[in-house]
Amino acid sequence: MNQQRFEALRALLNDVPGLKDIAGHIFPTGANAEVMKLPGAKRPARIFLGGEIDVVPEMSASEKAAGVVSYGNGVGYRWRNCLLDQRVIDEIHKYSTSLFCPSPDNLAELDPATGRYLVHDIQGLGDDSFYSRQHMVYLPADGARDDAFVSGDTSQFGGAHERLSDLLRPDYYRTIVGRGYAFLAHPADADSGTSLTRLGPDIVPYSDLQLRTAFESPAILGLQLWNEDTRLRSDTTTSVPGFPLQSSDAGPAFTRWHWGSWVGATPPRAYSELHHGLFMWDKMLLWGIRPSQTAGLQDADGLPLGPNRPRRVFMAGGSDGHGDLN
Repeated sequence: MNQQRFEALRALLNDVPGLKDIAGHIFPTGANAEVMKLPGAKRPARIFLGGEIDVVPEMSASEKAAGVVSYGNGVGYRWRNCLLDQRVIDEIHKYSTSLFCPSPDNLAELDPATGRYLVHDIQGLGDDSFYSRQHMVYLPADGARDDAFVSGDTSQFGGAHERLSDLLRPDYYRTIVGRGYAFLAHPADADSGTSLTRLGPDIVPYSDLQLRTAFESPAILGLQLWNEDTRLRSDTTTSVPGFPLQSSDAGPAFTRWHWGSWVGATPPRAYSELHHGLFMWDKMLLWGIRPSQTAGLQDADGLPLGPNRPRRVFMAGGSDGHGDLN
């Protein structure tokens, strides 16, 4: 996504050209307006022009010392993990003389302004100079504004560049405040592979420090916990691959549900991430009803929160296909 693409897609969804009927009534022709012309439409089925904004993972000094970022229900992400499968290392050394993480401390960078540590990981051919990533699902508040676009400005291999605290500052040039709202996406997702997939920006779970930063800003609506159903897999061996619909043997009509495989009611990680994400959500909900935690905070209208005005934290779920249209 870039500014030009954002403007074009926003117009496709929401612009209202001056088309009039014989009585002089203006008829909107954007995609969202077209939905409302369908018979029986009583509520708008809104398509949002949003996207992902990557943010740099942050951890506390104690987590840096321990080598583990705590998250969820008593689990931790081992950010000092420099391990790669030896076969992968041997293959890469054919093309590079880079040393892989000569010191695990290279993966932690102190931010003197905040006292927090920024998390790096191994990317490219042994390059540990770039940040890992987390991302937010961003939704502009006004579908008529071209200036609602916010870029994550990812680094060379796709790692994050922006910091959550900066994006939530009203005076920051890429702020989301006043432009839209965001959910912290899959907050308990924790990549730490040893295969070739390790050579890219890992997704790191949100630390308590970052949850607190998000909690203090009304621009963050909550957590995106559910990221599609991982219990099903499509079949790529047929002549018409697809997920989940495939054309029938009798013709091109899509009439047959074709699941490639059922991987069980409790496949690996499917409910683990949901469990830990719900634990994080529950923690933030409890913060929201405690006056000691909401003291000094305001809502989106600038009104103070207090004993009878909790800080609400919402949950979002659905497909992770939020590159352009949501």
